[in-house]
Amino acid sequence: MSEYDDEPEYDKYEASINTNVAPVVSWKKSDAGDGFTGILLPADPLKRPDKGYAIRREYKQANPKENQAAGFTVWPPKNNVEDISRPVVESEFRKRWPEEDLSEARKVWQYHYTLETGLTDGSLLSGPYRERMKEMDPPVDLATITQRRIIEQGKSLTDEIAAALKPVGRKPVPGQTWSVSIEKKVPNEYGGETSIYKVVITAPTAETRAVVAAYVEAAKAKAAEEAAAAGEAEDAANGEKFANVGGDEGPPPF
Repeated sequence: MSEYDDEPEYDKYEASINTNVAPVVSWKKSDAGDGFTGILLPADPLKRPDKGYAIRREYKQANPKENQAAGFTVWPPKNNVEDISRPVVESEFRKRWPEEDLSEARKVWQYHYTLETGLTDGSLLSGPYRERMKEMDPPVDLATITQRRIIEQGKSLTDEIAAALKPVGRKPVPGQTWSVSIEKKVPNEYGGETSIYKVVITAPTAETRAVVAAYVEAAKAKAAEEAAAAGEAEDAANGEKFANVGGDEGPPPF
């Protein structure tokens, strides 16, 4: 069993409104030369402030044009007769290979990196994310969304990240500065274009470590505030409960 099998399941409601998690960079409308620079932040500032990445299962949204349902992805059975080597969503796995045990299928995991970019122009955010922020009550100002999250997927980005990490210890560490951009786009076998990325990573500095420290302290303060609010709500509920005990029974008979 993978050490990540106990990761929480995808929650479409939480994912649709949660502004605590940095939005994933959308490269959909980007051209060669587009990119950003940011300071790597811990994925879990409360539990692991020293860890600059998170590993989560790949989840694909529905794609009606390709008749693809939404769902977690898994690798197809080895040596399948269709010779399919790409990951498929779980529902497609069941449909194509009903004789196979889905629970035994290899899950697809991805590395997620959160960066403080300082961007205030709303760039590299997807259309659906922009719409969700407008629908929030109150609406979220995109200028306040300065963090971005990149998902390591595809050979080019995976290879570039690995190569860029070599000179700085081969590991994503909070405080590193990452510059990620599209170097060029090349035609692919599916009739579209594949992005070729360029990644440059430099070691943490006193200045970037200060940014990370401030981020961690802000997360701690927010967690303490939420815990205090939850405790006050519980105390109020308990107080109301005890106030009602015997309240309508009148004085004791002695």
